[in-house]
Amino acid sequence: MPSDLVQTYLLLAEARKAGKQYFAFYNCGEHSGASQPRKHIQFIPVDDGNLPIEVLARATNLEVQDKPFSLSTLPYANHVFRFPSQLSSSTSDKIEQTLSSAFLSLLDLVVSTVRHDPDYPSGRPSYNVLITLEHIHLIPRKQDVYTIPETGSKVSVNALGFAGMLLVKSEEELEALKKESIGKVLGSVGLKSVHDIQVADTTAEAE
Repeated sequence: MPSDLVQTYLLLAEARKAGKQYFAFYNCGEHSGASQPRKHIQFIPVDDGNLPIEVLARATNLEVQDKPFSLSTLPYANHVFRFPSQLSSSTSDKIEQTLSSAFLSLLDLVVSTVRHDPDYPSGRPSYNVLITLEHIHLIPRKQDVYTIPETGSKVSVNALGFAGMLLVKSEEELEALKKESIGKVLGSVGLKSVHDIQVADTTAEAE
């Protein structure tokens, strides 16, 4: 996994040098909205550089720079790590160390979030991953689809949904989905945030 993260980050950095901005994502687990059973990292261009979830992440003021944080205004559990500002200029070993540490710390929080949900489906935890040059996001998942009440249509939600890009199959689905709150859609396929409990547990361990 660390080598995949490094290659992903380096590709994003090279794209920026070429004047293009991308983000990477992948879906892990049966409840993540994955279209294929195997892990495959995908890249999507961001034309204006304003990926909605990144706008929120950038606006978050951190008291401690090298610790995971959560976007508390979002109605679902999410875990984020901010990369050092000059990471792209670092050695590959430093990049690998930083990315590996960040990913594992966020994965621990995903597992912890799942364990706090007594109704979580059996099996391995599912989650989505979003990677930019500034942050890595992990979002734990409980369901892979959202059922639109008006039509009964099932909309598959993968990592792109949490990046602000919900995909639909028809105009009918689009119109019905517009009547729903995006927060409601994402909250129903994600998990309830227990970030405050996790912070309290971490503080107690430190003491």
